[in-house]
Amino acid sequence: MPSFTEVQTALIRCMEAEPSIDKISLSPDASQISTVFAVMQYARVDVLPNDKLTDKQLEAISRWVTK
Repeated sequence: MPSFTEVQTALIRCMEAEPSIDKISLSPDASQISTVFAVMQYARVDVLPNDKLTDKQLEAISRWVTK
């Protein structure tokens, strides 16, 4: 269950390491993480259960939250 802070941290780290492609498109990991970030922000939730996330989203978050 990733927390909002973990998702935010993962997104920041990912965006710093993998800047947007052609200044429009996000990297694949940043795209996955930003979707989760947006959902959490819109729903105003602090955590999301893992069963609400795709495997790709969970993998991207875990890759960047621990770096």
